[in-house]
Amino acid sequence: MNINSKDYLLDKLIRIEVSNYRRIGLLTEGRYKREPLGYFQELRSIYSQLSKDDIKQLINIKPKSDCFKKS
Repeated sequence: MNINSKDYLLDKLIRIEVSNYRRIGLLTEGRYKREPLGYFQELRSIYSQLSKDDIKQLINIKPKSDCFKKS
């Protein structure tokens, strides 16, 4: 898969979202929280409406694991 393709970028953004969801559970409840059933597909449906540039921008501004580790 081309790393600049929209599908690749969408998958990367959604993986960040899922990871952040789980980490928020860890920070608030003391354990990793599983995302609701269908969460990935719902995010894909919403984010797929964005342009490639919008997706790239979101990937760059989303908190990553390093940001959560510092919290």
